Amino acid sequence: MSFTQPATAAQPSLAPNCDSQTFLDAMRYVGTGVTVVTTGDADWRKGSTVSAMCSLSAEPASILICVNRDSNTGAAIKARGTFCVNVLNAEQSDIARVFAGMRDTADGDRFSESRWDELATGAPALENAAASFDCHVGRMIDYGTHTIFVGDVVAARTSRAEPLYYYNRDFHTGSPLDA
Repeated sequence: MSFTQPATAAQPSLAPNCDSQTFLDAMRYVGTGVTVVTTGDADWRKGSTVSAMCSLSAEPASILICVNRDSNTGAAIKARGTFCVNVLNAEQSDIARVFAGMRDTADGDRFSESRWDELATGAPALENAAASFDCHVGRMIDYGTHTIFVGDVVAARTSRAEPLYYYNRDFHTGSPLDA
């Protein structure tokens, strides 16, 4: 059996590239969880707010993140080979702003205004995050302005707190819809 599209159906544009401003304007309406991706150890730490994170596979447990290639965090992940994805809870928008460079801390240390510990790799894990995924880098792919990191998850935990969301250039909390 073959499928044939009706002649009256609208055909999608097959343009090879969407201009970046139109793309960014459309991406404003893609809601996503908010994470702070960290690497390092107790003596040397780097981190950035990252919204491009998703589950990749349950077997083996793996996730992927996309980090700007120009960021110190991306370079540090490449050098160290480990990272921790901290899914922020609904009350942690200030942490997101600090790690996104939208707000400074009094002492200039992004890590000083929150409590951190470690899971397995030594990368900083945020206490009371909605969830944390501690990873070894499984693969790296440079694409456009970003590096895609596949993380092999070696430890995870959850506080079961409501996560923080980002869309339309602002932070939001979620609530279930009535069925």
